[in-house]
Amino acid sequence: MGQAWSYDSHGQPLDVAFDWNRELPPRTWNEDGNLVQAFTSDDPFIVDVDGVVIYTGVAGGLEDGTGPWEHDWFIMMNLLGFTGTNIDAGGDPNTGYENHNAGAVNLHEDLPDPAKISGLVAVNGQIHAPGTDNGSRDDHNNDMFLCMATGFVEFQGGIPLTAPGVALVFLATVGLLFNARPTKTWEGV
Repeated sequence: MGQAWSYDSHGQPLDVAFDWNRELPPRTWNEDGNLVQAFTSDDPFIVDVDGVVIYTGVAGGLEDGTGPWEHDWFIMMNLLGFTGTNIDAGGDPNTGYENHNAGAVNLHEDLPDPAKISGLVAVNGQIHAPGTDNGSRDDHNNDMFLCMATGFVEFQGGIPLTAPGVALVFLATVGLLFNARPTKTWEGV
């Protein structure tokens, strides 16, 4: 569960998406003010390539000590026919079973100019933690943890996706952005 906010290069709000109900897909408001599904091709998450994206989320459960331990995650995208291109990946032993995370991505500072594109991009990601029969704080942490997501992001303010070679340059440099971002993880309150 979580929420993300995007802001343009002047700090003005561009978009928000949230997912606080495990039974429903992420939501946002459309131009008419109606609550609709977020991250669709008709309602993609809007990101300014010189702006900021702030995010917060909960993984595992809302109670203290329910975060997934020994987890790994990845973010992939499909861009101009390149499928399954990893743009970021990581993991954490999370021996404290922390279940809350928050961070920010400053695209203006962290995204190299050649990677600043404009266009609609399909993105998917996953966080996974294997089940275990020891080492967890309580029995409900013994279950395997898996969260998968897929959706669309529309980048604005950069090189059009139709420019020659933009996909290759983007794919070669985008990992620099995500690996540089600051985050804060903590146990539930």
